[in-house]
Amino acid sequence: MTEILPDSREVKTSAGASVPYDILVLATGSDAVVPADTPGHDATGVFVYRNIADLERMISHSASVSGSTGLVVGGGLLGLEAAKAMMDLNQFGSVKLVDKNPWVLSRQLDRDAGGLVVEKVEELGLEVLKCHKIREIKTDEANQVVGVKFIDGKEMECSSICFAVSCFPRRHRRARPIEERET
Repeated sequence: MTEILPDSREVKTSAGASVPYDILVLATGSDAVVPADTPGHDATGVFVYRNIADLERMISHSASVSGSTGLVVGGGLLGLEAAKAMMDLNQFGSVKLVDKNPWVLSRQLDRDAGGLVVEKVEELGLEVLKCHKIREIKTDEANQVVGVKFIDGKEMECSSICFAVSCFPRRHRRARPIEERET
């Protein structure tokens, strides 16, 4: 698409075609990322959740760390889906979800609704750590994940970390303080 003509309700393509529309939805997408500025981001046991190949790598790794704690970073739809996938592997002794916000699905839901979702997923056995942000991924001598250190200095042991956080193109990112989203 090279041009949107709202008056005539059509879009122009790079091939010169004109495509009419009744409703135009711009779904630019996002990409799950591992924050490269986080120490330990390149360790064995760090995953993203984007496609089947990512899930296959996580499945393969989970067999070698059976009984340990799996950690999902991100409390949006993708994070909840990744946490459920980790739980369904039946390899981890526990699965925990870390979110920087005070409730999950903070882009979609208000505080009350997000709190209800937290209650329901915790009933399923998923521990949700709200208002947490990872400062560092701790590793052993073989560069294998052994835990995380949070911004507040607290630490947690884990063997696997699945990043399920989206990175939207900057021009599409909505910059609103958390306080505005809490109401």
